[in-house]
Amino acid sequence: MVVCSFHFVRPAWIRNWWSTSSWGISVKMFLLFLQKAVFKVGMKSLLIIIFVRMGNGKALKKFHVSRKCSTFAAMKEMIFTSMPMFVCLFWSVMTALSLVHEGFRRYNVRLLVFMVTAMMLYWGHCVFFNRETDLVAVSDTIYCTCNLAVYPLYLIYIASLTDRSAHRLWRILLLLPTVLGGLVVGCLYGLMSGEETLHFIETYLYGNTCSGLTGLPLLQAYVHNACKLVFALQIPYVVWAGLRRIRQFDEVLNAVYADTEQRTLHPMRIMLWLFLVTSAVSILFNAIGRALFATSIWRLAVPSVLFSALLFAIGYVGYRQRFSILDVEQDESRADSVEPEAAEHDAEPSVLRQHIEQLVEGEQLYLRPDLKLMDLVVALHSNRNYVYNAINREMGISFSDYINGLRVEHACRLMHQNHDMLMQEVAEQSGFMSNASFYRNFRRVKGCGPREYLTTLTDTTQNHGTSLEQ
Repeated sequence: MVVCSFHFVRPAWIRNWWSTSSWGISVKMFLLFLQKAVFKVGMKSLLIIIFVRMGNGKALKKFHVSRKCSTFAAMKEMIFTSMPMFVCLFWSVMTALSLVHEGFRRYNVRLLVFMVTAMMLYWGHCVFFNRETDLVAVSDTIYCTCNLAVYPLYLIYIASLTDRSAHRLWRILLLLPTVLGGLVVGCLYGLMSGEETLHFIETYLYGNTCSGLTGLPLLQAYVHNACKLVFALQIPYVVWAGLRRIRQFDEVLNAVYADTEQRTLHPMRIMLWLFLVTSAVSILFNAIGRALFATSIWRLAVPSVLFSALLFAIGYVGYRQRFSILDVEQDESRADSVEPEAAEHDAEPSVLRQHIEQLVEGEQLYLRPDLKLMDLVVALHSNRNYVYNAINREMGISFSDYINGLRVEHACRLMHQNHDMLMQEVAEQSGFMSNASFYRNFRRVKGCGPREYLTTLTDTTQNHGTSLEQ
């Protein structure tokens, strides 16, 4: 059912990939397996409910109710232990399909790596909470590695959206604790005997204590504690560095574009603050120990739902993100291709400022929607850096604030001329691309919303008319 519906609702290129590609066939087989497992549990629950409703004997009802309760408990355990993993799997598949369809984008590749790493992290969670002790040595190694990687990888993803340079050495240093932690944990598991591994799993991982551990198992416990400490230290740096990069990116946008709403990384800023909140919860869970949540499915439900919601939001925001510093550089390169024709004295900031004001204000260029700094460069046949310096240094204002300030003044003139104009008409005729941009900039310039301004203007006009009559 899942496979068939997916086959018919997707476009033709996905159906071809789904049917012919080895990756598509693998994904289809995985979904068939998942569908079979869910169908099996669901049908078992449905049959038990039917038998309980139709059964006549108390013993039969008691037997089936106990079967039903155990099945529902298994379903709850399956859902809450695997929910974050399948959320990450879903967005991994969606991001991979986006790469196939839309072509290579550096930031989408980084998002895919982040989602796959998070999926492997929560696969380790799933193995742990389902007490698959035969897999715990492998899954715990993957868990420790991915736990140290997810936050740095999200920062690297943000950097791919905001940074002009690659910063390869910075990325290597950022992921160095991940590599070292994973190698040490994996090597220690490889050196421990089967009995030592089982003793460590039962004592430290499920018992949340180091008492009774000696030798390699005790060293493994110390390494795990060190990994938890490094994880806690990563969080404030990742949030601080991410917010700083987004702020710098916003400054670039304000210097280049008049309309920034569809280009800003404001959702990423929200994600980072949510990271900070959920990270505090995650640190608390690490301090308490996962063993406490392994004994109660309802204790596990809280972090499972919390992190699933956060991961879904991250995936959704990342999947919809279509603008990065690469787009800014493309616009700048088009402006740089223009041959300057202005005289040498025209490159002086004060002279160039007069030309800009004559073009923008005299010819009302600010009314053009989605106006860019590059449009001024082309119109003035000047250099991009000269125009940038004339606005940002000579005028002491960003390009976005300069243009939107003129648009707000134009909107005020329109409201003076016609009090009955709809706000949407005022916004459109003033050059704003959206009502949200209009309201935000109007409040920034005038200190109040446009409706409040219009109400004050109407009251003033009526009072003035009354005084004239008297």
